Amino acid sequence: MNNRCIIDFKPNCVEHHILPKSLGGSDDESNKVWLCAEHHQIVHNTGATRWIDYFMELKDKRAAARNP
Repeated sequence: MNNRCIIDFKPNCVEHHILPKSLGGSDDESNKVWLCAEHHQIVHNTGATRWIDYFMELKDKRAAARNP
């Protein structure tokens, strides 16, 4: 792991469970991502599945900006 946010690539991030342990998620590396403080807060404020929609929307916007 490179300890950079998967959304904006900021350094010094925290690990976040993709599927929360409270919903059956594991501590396996495949269930963890790195998030900066800003995006970690967004994830927790929007719920377990909504953040995936946010990430995919951001990813699509980035791709469109690179390939107008």
